[in-house]
Amino acid sequence: MVRAIKARYPRARLIFNRGFEILPQVHSLVYAVAFESLYRGWDQAGKRYTEITQADRDWLLAQAKTIREQYRLPVLAIDYCAPADSVCAADTVNRISAAGLVPYVTDGGLQTVGVGPARAMRQ
Repeated sequence: MVRAIKARYPRARLIFNRGFEILPQVHSLVYAVAFESLYRGWDQAGKRYTEITQADRDWLLAQAKTIREQYRLPVLAIDYCAPADSVCAADTVNRISAAGLVPYVTDGGLQTVGVGPARAMRQ
């Protein structure tokens, strides 16, 4: 399917949400890889913000390292903080950036424009 989309829309910049398993076959067609919840997540069932376990974070960071080193692709980490919690957002952006990833921090309902590296530095 990825090959068909790229053939039909050759100028499309495909950003995978995870897709770690198929990257070996299609990495040359991919613009970037994103994943959610590196440091802070959103529990939809419980309607609450969560801290990510170290084991889950280590696994994601290992995936990101492979993607960056083996496939030379940018990796975006999408994390979640309450809309009014600018301290949480800035801290999370800075932590993601320190890991060498492209940060995007938004609210659990995706109702607000997220925070990336430029905006977090000003706060």
